[in-house]
Amino acid sequence: MKRFKDIFSRVFLLILLSALPMKVHAYKILVYYVGATCDTQGNAVTHVIPALQATANVVTGVDVGCGNADSFCNSDSQNWCNYDQVWDMRFVASAGSCSPVTPLSDDFSACWQSRATTYIQGGGNFYLQGENGAYPSRNADDVSFLINIGAVSSGITGCNAPNGGADNSSGAVNMPTINGFPAANFIGDNFGGFPVTASNGTNFVTYGGPWNSGDSTNRAIATGWTAAQMPGLTGAAVGKLFMTWDTTLWTGGDYSGGNITTINTFFQDTANWLGSSTCNTPTFTPTPGVTNTFTSTPTATFTLTNTPAVTNTFTGTSTFTSTSTATNTSTSTWTGTSTFTPTVTFTPTVTRTPTSTFTASNTPTVTATFPPDIFYVAKNILNTSNGASVSMYVSYPFFPGNYLFKVYNSAGEFIKDLDPDNHYLNGPLQKSYTWDGTNTAGAQCASGVYLFYLIEPSDRKLKRILLVK
Repeated sequence: MKRFKDIFSRVFLLILLSALPMKVHAYKILVYYVGATCDTQGNAVTHVIPALQATANVVTGVDVGCGNADSFCNSDSQNWCNYDQVWDMRFVASAGSCSPVTPLSDDFSACWQSRATTYIQGGGNFYLQGENGAYPSRNADDVSFLINIGAVSSGITGCNAPNGGADNSSGAVNMPTINGFPAANFIGDNFGGFPVTASNGTNFVTYGGPWNSGDSTNRAIATGWTAAQMPGLTGAAVGKLFMTWDTTLWTGGDYSGGNITTINTFFQDTANWLGSSTCNTPTFTPTPGVTNTFTSTPTATFTLTNTPAVTNTFTGTSTFTSTSTATNTSTSTWTGTSTFTPTVTFTPTVTRTPTSTFTASNTPTVTATFPPDIFYVAKNILNTSNGASVSMYVSYPFFPGNYLFKVYNSAGEFIKDLDPDNHYLNGPLQKSYTWDGTNTAGAQCASGVYLFYLIEPSDRKLKRILLVK
């Protein structure tokens, strides 16, 4: 009986575990959308956020509000490299001609295109929600972006042309995906697309008509691009791009009933296909702006070109004829050849060509004006009978070091410290003093000769004064 209970418990546990949702992936995803205050379709696109969160993704939603798309883009503080994926799900029901149109919150304008290009080129994964032909401003921006990065051929032109740009289907459709994309189905309503023949990517969902424009062109509805499929981008780690046409699959009654699971699964699988980003936020170490004047110290380096001593040996041959006359008047003539080898030694030539090499010293040159070296006493006789005093002035340009200014009598006895609070100099000094003939206790000193003894860090100075009462 106990064995049966153990087996039953294990089977029940396996059934329970199999019923729990599996955490297949967890990506950091940033989603941009237009809130209900601007979205006339009821902000239905925000369903994408809980759909992505249901499979353990960490999703950050940003409501761009109403108004100019570039204005928000330029003020947006989000760093896309902090996320594995960035999803542009902005949608505003608007109408107008291809150009010009009033900039809206969902326009994929210059700023957004620049950020997306930089992000993908740096290894980031981007989801771009396209529009159908009824939303020309966003549609034209999307197409120009795809052309710029090389995702589609440059032959796609215009905003609502039958053979280019995007167009409308007639009514909701349920289409099987192709090329191995994991989602079972794609459900849309009034979606758009571009001709499959113009795509450089992998077209996961296509549709061949009927189209409101009257043609039956097979158009790409959901397409993914990897690095090799976006030749307009270069870099060490180009990321991925995924695009669907268009956000009305969240509206018009499509996101209801049994379609909810299919639509949610499609976007969950899209996130899984995009995967993790290799985009990393660069770390910059700011250098404070400091302006220094640098002194270059020239160092003369002499290059010596020496011609070494060369000893050349020359072999010379001379031919001569000798005629000798003997006493017996017989004459004999003979020809001889002598060989001599002179040795020639050359004195080496030394060429001294100075090459000036300047070494910049990273020591700023400080220009400062220092005070002159002065020890001044206004008079040499002080008569204190009428309360007079003597003025003194000290100017000292050198530092640092000990500093003392004291008064002594002629017997060498200490009388008073004229600067008791300043016994060490950290910089140049310019200061005025007075002495009224009193000692440290404030009592008047007797008549006689007194000495002003000044001790500076680099000098000793002495002045005398006659005190008369």
